[in-house]
Amino acid sequence: MLTKMNEDNDHDSQCSDYVVPAECFYEAPFGEYAQHIVPNIKLEVALNDESTSYVDESTSLFWVANVQKIAGYRILVRYEGMDQKGDEANDLWINLGSSELRHVGFSAEDTDSRFLVPPMSIARRRSDWPQYLLCHLHAYKTLPSTWPEIQKRKLNNFKFKQWLKGAGKQKWLVRKKWKFDIVAAKGR
Repeated sequence: MLTKMNEDNDHDSQCSDYVVPAECFYEAPFGEYAQHIVPNIKLEVALNDESTSYVDESTSLFWVANVQKIAGYRILVRYEGMDQKGDEANDLWINLGSSELRHVGFSAEDTDSRFLVPPMSIARRRSDWPQYLLCHLHAYKTLPSTWPEIQKRKLNNFKFKQWLKGAGKQKWLVRKKWKFDIVAAKGR
């Protein structure tokens, strides 16, 4: 049941060596989709570096990234083109429910406000980024194009959230039981 996360004995990771895959929890949002998010799947990720300081608020910048690791709902991604030694220091942990994750092709759906731009840290490495992407995006796997709708539906219909609403003023009981269940599961 446990999945080995740290196959390369990489002790820099902040995740434990073993995690239970999200698809094992049937009530968890994205549980049915988590099994399809595997290493090397390609995504468009919102840029949050110095390159975003040059654009106005109505513009969004994205770049293509590969999934490196999965830990529950957190995924470790590395931008396309970061293939030199030491580039792993720029890897990002992103939550699967984040609005920063999109399918490849998302930027092309609205070319007036979304742009595919390499991060500043690698922009000068090559001058032919469009050609580079065409070569590296051949026969790729990505998220479904309906991913934003799936995120909204799954996060808004999460049963635990609804159960908490029903608990009303006795939320402290929910937390106490939840903590007990975790302690009990850890002791098995």
